[in-house]
Amino acid sequence: MKVFILSLLGCALACGQAAFGASPILRRTEAAVVTWTGEGDGIHWSDPHNWSNRKGPGPDDVALIGPRAEEKTLVLDVSQSIGRLEIELTSPRSTVTLTGAGELTILALGT
Repeated sequence: MKVFILSLLGCALACGQAAFGASPILRRTEAAVVTWTGEGDGIHWSDPHNWSNRKGPGPDDVALIGPRAEEKTLVLDVSQSIGRLEIELTSPRSTVTLTGAGELTILALGT
């Protein structure tokens, strides 16, 4: 799955190019998949070492919680916006629980 975000690189640049008949520059960005590794403290969303990119997912990212254990509890100790959440389970009895005082906003990036 590829998601593309087009953005203008500033009014001054775009306006300057328009004056010379050139098109504004467009930049393409693909959504990154950031995987929960649990290699930090293993439970807190805010611990950057629990994520594959060592900083955690952002609003343009897909947060992937993979099948590393039958039961997994993640503590959402911060409020966070992410592009999409994907959870891979190893069996029908596997569970992933998000708990904590933080809020998770999923922006429904892509399909």
